[in-house]
Amino acid sequence: MSTEIREERRLETFTSRTYVAGGFMLILAGVIGTIVGLALLITSASAITLISGVNPLTSAVLGGIVLVFSVIEFVGGWSAYRGRNWYGSMTAGVLGLVTFFTLPLDLLGLILIALAEGQFDRPEETTEVVTEERRVE
Repeated sequence: MSTEIREERRLETFTSRTYVAGGFMLILAGVIGTIVGLALLITSASAITLISGVNPLTSAVLGGIVLVFSVIEFVGGWSAYRGRNWYGSMTAGVLGLVTFFTLPLDLLGLILIALAEGQFDRPEETTEVVTEERRVE
């Protein structure tokens, strides 16, 4: 009398994904910085700057700088979120520090991306199911 025993076991590997969290932080900081940059550009063209005594040219230049660096930060955050190009992500994070409106998000994102240096540009690991059949007599 023979009985077949079918045994399934899953082989899983765990990889830390700190670069995803860091990329998300940079993306969020880039979006907030873009909103602030656009707001500065809009207010530089309004009458509010004339009433408050702020030079419209200064406000426009500051808004343009914030807007450019925030877009760079967003692109670097997206690259980090996908796990690609560690150097570009770190550079974009450092350039995002210029906006200073989102400094805590920038610093946290930079730290998480820096800790995940070895995890970038690796192929995705898949879960593999191994099925074994044994005969017991």
